[in-house]
Amino acid sequence: MSTSRAEDIRLPKLPVRVDPDAIVEYYTEAGADYAAWSTQWNMHFGFPVIATDVLDREQMLDNMNDAILDRVLAGPRPAEATTRLADLGCGLGATMRRGARRHLAVLFDGFTIVDWQVAETNRLNEAVPQTGQLAVFKVDYRDLPVADGTYDGAYAIESACYAPGSSKRERIAEAARVVRPGGRLVVADGFRIDDGGPFSR
Repeated sequence: MSTSRAEDIRLPKLPVRVDPDAIVEYYTEAGADYAAWSTQWNMHFGFPVIATDVLDREQMLDNMNDAILDRVLAGPRPAEATTRLADLGCGLGATMRRGARRHLAVLFDGFTIVDWQVAETNRLNEAVPQTGQLAVFKVDYRDLPVADGTYDGAYAIESACYAPGSSKRERIAEAARVVRPGGRLVVADGFRIDDGGPFSR
């Protein structure tokens, strides 16, 4: 992480406001499984654009990354400044790396609460030519250490579900604070809003 990029990222206030132990434990134990899931370390499900995509998992994962990034970048952006996006629950940064390859004028800040993901993402990011566009921080996405309106957009791929409550109010409010007026928040996830009973047919 370059110093210029880090100047407006304050280190997180510890402890974070919620006990993250269960989330950290899951991602620490399941880490190796994601290596088998995706050669690029995508940690989400895919999106088939054409029928044959279902035969190529990595293509579907890239399709999901592209669909999310295309939507978050579709909003109006200031022409005079570099675009800056927040990945809220970045995992191992696969979406950020995919985005940096496709969008050379976009800076990506990723946030995770899992120590090993920060270390491994930094290692993976250093191996790509676009490493200067990428930064990752150990920060709870419900309490981002940046000024209001820092980002042109933000996205969360299968990470918003970890915020408490069915409305995800706390998580959405923080995203709204850090994304500038007119910027976009894109969420790809699934939520249960019932009492946790069995699924219907």
